Amino acid sequence: MLMDRMAITAITSRLQAAQPQSPPGKVGVLIETGELGHRQLMLWDHYHAGGWAAAVRQLRRTSCDLVRSGFTDAEWAAARDTLLAELERRAAAMAQVPNVEIAKDVSRAVADGRALILPDALLGHARAILPGIDARAGSMWWRAQWRAGREHFRVEEPDFADTAAAERTVRETVDGAATHARCRLRK
Repeated sequence: MLMDRMAITAITSRLQAAQPQSPPGKVGVLIETGELGHRQLMLWDHYHAGGWAAAVRQLRRTSCDLVRSGFTDAEWAAARDTLLAELERRAAAMAQVPNVEIAKDVSRAVADGRALILPDALLGHARAILPGIDARAGSMWWRAQWRAGREHFRVEEPDFADTAAAERTVRETVDGAATHARCRLRK
């Protein structure tokens, strides 16, 4: 859970740095574990109308760079500091969390088949574990996560509704944005 959150924080920061004028929430990362243990790692961009190709190129470059080069020491340290600060805020606010929010957390944990770790306990684990995990280890972990699955690009663009060649167009855009031959989509 901590590695998921570290990766989400670091990658979201990288995506946001590539689009500094964009509003918060325009780009990001989501990591979910499905019913059968399948993990979904999703990088997303809520692009403006007609901006799908630029969004695809940026996401492709980012995902390729992360798999090839990994995280930098600076972005990993910033992600660790951000995550620890967030966990400290959550631990301090534990008593004010409404019961309905706690029930949602319990429901999600039960649905995922995992234990629900209280914020103060999670903070303790994070303080003990995260300082010993450097950018190199985080990068190796991310590569293993990314390569374990099958890559898929989805573009939600109204203009594609009537286009028979939409899949080919997206694939060509994705492959054209690959910074290295190993980053091309597998067929």
